[in-house]
Amino acid sequence: MVILGAAAPHPLIDRATIDAARGQGQERLLLLDLCLPRTVDPAVRGMPAVRLVDLADLRTMNLNDIGTLAEDAAIAGRIVEEQVERFVAWLAGRPAAEAVRRLRADSEAIARGELDVLRRTLPGEVYEQVERTLIRAVHKLTHGPTRRLVDAAEAGDQQLVELLTNLFGTSTEPVTDPVATANRIRAASV
Repeated sequence: MVILGAAAPHPLIDRATIDAARGQGQERLLLLDLCLPRTVDPAVRGMPAVRLVDLADLRTMNLNDIGTLAEDAAIAGRIVEEQVERFVAWLAGRPAAEAVRRLRADSEAIARGELDVLRRTLPGEVYEQVERTLIRAVHKLTHGPTRRLVDAAEAGDQQLVELLTNLFGTSTEPVTDPVATANRIRAASV
């Protein structure tokens, strides 16, 4: 569904525009042109799977058609809201990936520092077993903080993200604040 409400002296959408945007797909498309003058070329009415509704059509529709159109618009609005929320959640989780990498890298660096001390005193095969066991233990120990870090990033708790990111290290570099970005996207989609 495309809702047009722009002020333009000439049509902005024509058959070629729709063909270029759709490619090979023939999915249904509803164009709701609320503009005067019209911004959709009336020739698109002849295209397969395209429905054009303009102000003249709205004036002549009976109440049943308007109800169907309102239902379609409400469904489209919910789809847009759901997709914006999915995108915002994904965006909020992006800084968590860097924070998780830093948390794990710091914890492994500590373990590898201790392993360097052992390298001189343990035989090769014993050292390799100790290395695998220690790194596996580090991963198990960081699993809980990693999960909590991702949850905090998705919830916008920047303070907890910073705390957990630097749990095992000395890095003071801030992790990008997802809350401001997510709020800007939400506001733009309304």
